Amino acid sequence: MISSCALFAQQQGEALIGTAPWTQRFILLECPHPWGKAVAQTPGLPHGLAGQLADWTKRWPGTRFLLFTGDRAPQPNQPRRIFIFEAPGGATQQYQAMQLLLSDTAQFGPALVEWFAQRALGRWPRAALPLKGRHVFICTHGGRDRCCGRYGYPFYRQASALVQP
Repeated sequence: MISSCALFAQQQGEALIGTAPWTQRFILLECPHPWGKAVAQTPGLPHGLAGQLADWTKRWPGTRFLLFTGDRAPQPNQPRRIFIFEAPGGATQQYQAMQLLLSDTAQFGPALVEWFAQRALGRWPRAALPLKGRHVFICTHGGRDRCCGRYGYPFYRQASALVQP
């Protein structure tokens, strides 16, 4: 018997193993809710960033932008983060994980301009800090995938309870 998430994935033509395919680099922007169906449609992102994201996606094939929140929703005066996971040489290699700490979402555009400029030169920007440990992201975005909306958050709560010290 096929569960509703599996059935929905099959109807959408998605692989049953998940919806996060391998890509050269994932760039995750910390952004409070509400989120748009697509990253570029999110009201909390700075004006003009959507066009930049589309341009970078074209100029840097294998780049996928996603949104995230941490264990607690970001507060207005709390720094925002960009997490970057980049595979140095292909699908069989472990991702290098870096983060950029920013004063607010208005800094996303300038920080990413600098990041892409430095990566074009084969360097990591000096502001990029290594991310240590293992990182697990669980989709809870019901506006993008109804199964994530229905099952994502309960699964996140259970998974968090298992890994809390």
